[in-house]
Amino acid sequence: MMKQKKFYFMIPAVFLIFLVNVAVVLGFFYFIVFRYTDDSSLSKIDPDYQDAIVLDETYDVSSGCKYIFFKEASGGFRIVVLEKSPFYDRYRYVPKCTVQISEERPYSEVIDVPNNKTQISINESDEISYLNISGTFPRQSTTLQILIILLLCVVECIIFGLVWRLCRKK
Repeated sequence: MMKQKKFYFMIPAVFLIFLVNVAVVLGFFYFIVFRYTDDSSLSKIDPDYQDAIVLDETYDVSSGCKYIFFKEASGGFRIVVLEKSPFYDRYRYVPKCTVQISEERPYSEVIDVPNNKTQISINESDEISYLNISGTFPRQSTTLQILIILLLCVVECIIFGLVWRLCRKK
């Protein structure tokens, strides 16, 4: 009977550990990884874009990416890619996806964005459009968050089990 009570105590304890892990991981990703909002300026994203002028921006629902097309203070054109979090309305900057754009219009280029290959096009009016070529789902950032939560749970349960065994032997 005593072992049954200990077992029933374990169920809420493991569930509580799981909830704490979810809160910690999502909080970390919220404040550290996905730290930009729709209101974030380009200079906040990267100080090199201090005096940049945003010409157009668009959001791709299928890849979860926001494309910002802008003119730099030096006169060059770029596209910055921000990946949207699936859990909250925030973005992370993906510097490896930043693309230097030539001045010729219409312009088109295929870029690798998180979990997708996208063809970016810019017309004569400097409006940006996209066409998804290929993609993988679910998103890597979502998979990473879920794996971290599960890994933390497993490690904590193993540690809890070891401590439990050591306490029982004494």
